[in-house]
Amino acid sequence: MTRILLSFLGFLSLIVGLIGIFLPLLPTTPFLILAAWCFVRSSPRMHAWIYRHSLFGEPLRDWEERGAIRPKNKVIAVILLLASSFILWFQVDLLEVKLPVIFFLTGVSLFILTRPSE
Repeated sequence: MTRILLSFLGFLSLIVGLIGIFLPLLPTTPFLILAAWCFVRSSPRMHAWIYRHSLFGEPLRDWEERGAIRPKNKVIAVILLLASSFILWFQVDLLEVKLPVIFFLTGVSLFILTRPSE
Protein backbone atom coordinates (compact mmCIF):
# COMPACT_ATOMS: atom_id res chain seq x y z
CA MET A 1 0.00 0.00 0.00
CA THR A 2 2.79 2.43 0.91
CA ARG A 3 4.61 1.62 -2.32
CA ILE A 4 1.48 2.37 -4.35
CA LEU A 5 0.95 5.71 -2.57
CA LEU A 6 4.60 6.69 -3.05
CA SER A 7 4.44 5.75 -6.74
CA PHE A 8 1.27 7.81 -7.15
CA LEU A 9 2.84 10.79 -5.36
CA GLY A 10 5.99 10.37 -7.46
CA PHE A 11 4.04 10.45 -10.73
CA LEU A 12 1.92 13.36 -9.54
CA SER A 13 5.05 15.31 -8.52
CA LEU A 14 6.71 14.48 -11.84
CA ILE A 15 3.70 15.76 -13.78
CA VAL A 16 3.51 18.99 -11.75
CA GLY A 17 7.28 19.45 -12.14
CA LEU A 18 7.02 19.01 -15.91
CA ILE A 19 4.18 21.53 -16.06
CA GLY A 20 6.43 23.90 -14.08
CA ILE A 21 8.95 23.87 -16.94
CA PHE A 22 6.40 25.76 -19.05
CA LEU A 23 4.77 27.87 -16.32
CA PRO A 24 7.34 30.22 -14.78
CA LEU A 25 5.39 30.78 -11.57
CA LEU A 26 5.23 27.05 -10.80
CA PRO A 27 8.51 25.69 -9.42
CA THR A 28 9.96 22.66 -11.19
CA THR A 29 12.86 21.50 -9.07
CA PRO A 30 11.11 20.86 -5.73
CA PHE A 31 8.54 18.65 -7.45
CA LEU A 32 11.23 16.73 -9.32
CA ILE A 33 13.18 16.23 -6.09
CA LEU A 34 9.99 14.97 -4.43
CA ALA A 35 9.34 12.64 -7.38
CA ALA A 36 12.88 11.25 -7.15
CA TRP A 37 12.47 10.73 -3.39
CA CYS A 38 9.19 8.88 -3.90
CA PHE A 39 10.56 6.75 -6.74
CA VAL A 40 13.67 5.69 -4.82
CA ARG A 41 11.30 4.19 -2.25
CA SER A 42 8.70 2.77 -4.64
CA SER A 43 9.95 2.21 -8.19
CA PRO A 44 13.61 1.54 -8.98
CA ARG A 45 12.77 1.67 -12.69
CA MET A 46 11.26 5.19 -12.48
CA HIS A 47 14.05 6.36 -10.18
CA ALA A 48 16.64 5.20 -12.73
CA TRP A 49 14.70 6.85 -15.55
CA ILE A 50 14.38 10.22 -13.81
CA TYR A 51 18.10 10.22 -12.96
CA ARG A 52 19.12 9.34 -16.52
CA HIS A 53 16.84 11.92 -18.10
CA SER A 54 18.78 14.37 -20.28
CA LEU A 55 16.96 17.49 -19.06
CA PHE A 56 16.65 17.10 -15.29
CA GLY A 57 18.74 14.06 -14.38
CA GLU A 58 21.97 15.96 -13.84
CA PRO A 59 20.54 18.65 -11.51
CA LEU A 60 18.80 15.94 -9.48
CA ARG A 61 22.05 13.99 -9.13
CA ASP A 62 23.86 17.19 -8.08
CA TRP A 63 21.24 17.78 -5.41
CA GLU A 64 21.20 14.22 -4.11
CA GLU A 65 24.97 13.75 -4.06
CA ARG A 66 26.14 17.17 -2.84
CA GLY A 67 23.10 19.31 -2.07
CA ALA A 68 24.35 21.53 -4.89
CA ILE A 69 22.54 23.79 -7.35
CA ARG A 70 24.40 24.86 -10.49
CA PRO A 71 25.04 28.62 -10.82
CA LYS A 72 22.96 28.88 -14.02
CA ASN A 73 20.00 27.24 -12.28
CA LYS A 74 20.42 29.54 -9.27
CA VAL A 75 20.28 32.61 -11.51
CA ILE A 76 17.19 31.36 -13.35
CA ALA A 77 15.41 30.45 -10.12
CA VAL A 78 16.14 33.76 -8.39
CA ILE A 79 15.11 35.77 -11.47
CA LEU A 80 11.81 33.88 -11.64
CA LEU A 81 11.25 34.38 -7.91
CA LEU A 82 11.93 38.12 -8.28
CA ALA A 83 9.59 38.31 -11.26
CA SER A 84 6.91 36.53 -9.24
CA SER A 85 7.42 39.02 -6.40
CA PHE A 86 7.06 42.02 -8.71
CA ILE A 87 3.96 40.58 -10.38
CA LEU A 88 2.44 39.88 -6.98
CA TRP A 89 3.30 43.34 -5.69
CA PHE A 90 1.55 45.11 -8.56
CA GLN A 91 -1.37 42.71 -9.09
CA VAL A 92 -2.53 42.03 -5.53
CA ASP A 93 -4.08 44.78 -3.45
CA LEU A 94 -4.01 43.16 -0.01
CA LEU A 95 -0.83 43.90 1.91
CA GLU A 96 -1.54 40.98 4.26
CA VAL A 97 -1.25 38.69 1.22
CA LYS A 98 1.71 40.45 -0.39
CA LEU A 99 4.05 40.53 2.59
CA PRO A 100 3.96 36.87 3.68
CA VAL A 101 4.34 35.62 0.11
CA ILE A 102 7.21 38.00 -0.62
CA PHE A 103 8.93 37.03 2.65
CA PHE A 104 8.51 33.37 1.69
CA LEU A 105 9.91 33.97 -1.82
CA THR A 106 12.82 35.88 -0.29
CA GLY A 107 13.51 32.95 2.03
CA VAL A 108 13.44 30.53 -0.89
CA SER A 109 15.85 32.78 -2.80
CA LEU A 110 18.24 32.90 0.16
CA PHE A 111 18.06 29.13 0.51
CA ILE A 112 18.90 28.68 -3.17
CA LEU A 113 21.76 31.17 -3.06
CA THR A 114 23.33 29.57 0.02
CA ARG A 115 23.46 26.05 -1.48
CA PRO A 116 26.82 24.89 -2.83
CA SER A 117 27.30 25.52 -6.53
CA GLU A 118 29.32 22.43 -7.32
